[in-house]
Amino acid sequence: MCLLERTGFAQRIWAVIFFIGNYIRNAKIVTLTGRINKTMKELTFFLLTIVGINNLFSQTVAVSAKNANMFYQWIDNSVTVVVENQPCKNIIVKADTGKLEGKGCEYTFTVENGVNTATLTIGIKTHQKPKWLYSTTIRIKPLPVPWAKLATEANGGLIRKRELLAFPEVTIPLRNSFELFADTDKFQIIEFSVKIIRGDSIFFTKNNIKGDQIPKETLDFVNSNCKHGDKINIENITALIYKKEQRRISDIQLIIAEYD
Repeated sequence: MCLLERTGFAQRIWAVIFFIGNYIRNAKIVTLTGRINKTMKELTFFLLTIVGINNLFSQTVAVSAKNANMFYQWIDNSVTVVVENQPCKNIIVKADTGKLEGKGCEYTFTVENGVNTATLTIGIKTHQKPKWLYSTTIRIKPLPVPWAKLATEANGGLIRKRELLAFPEVTIPLRNSFELFADTDKFQIIEFSVKIIRGDSIFFTKNNIKGDQIPKETLDFVNSNCKHGDKINIENITALIYKKEQRRISDIQLIIAEYD
């Protein structure tokens, strides 16, 4: 996301145009052609003067988010701020909520639960007090719901028994909705259930498994009883996101493939 804004007199230029429009509309232009021409010349000079002042004193401010061009809750959102004709050392930024850290052109911005919007105000240092140039309201989005995998396989794939025995865990991979800011310490599987199906019949169920590991008794059952074409479902998956919020994740449905 990149927000650009002209500051100073730029915000007032439309008010000037509106004023001129009213002036012309109310002028007595039906009788005195010479007076009309004089009035138009005066108004044109006035408008050009305002535009010149605007170009002289206004500045462009740019605010850019680096993480997928979005601001998200909980994570350290990287923010770059640039002010036209100003070195980074002169730029100052403040936020009306959350935690803003950094200086110059580079900042990190973090907000917690329940915050939907935040206002960033950008200014420059002066010899007396800060000169605030521009404020922008940004939308704060909740982190997207992740997806999980069993061993090395995601939903809809095939899995071999030896693969499951080698990697008996349910995880949230980095190659996910969080790929730009994923941290395995911040995304944890805390509970799930296992269901094994042959044809139309369920012949094994293990519910409310705590943590992210497939229990040994389940692995032993799979190794001894499952055959090619059986389905293994990981259901009721609950993840803890940033140690703050529990999220229910979509089920994983895999087919056991044994070709030996």
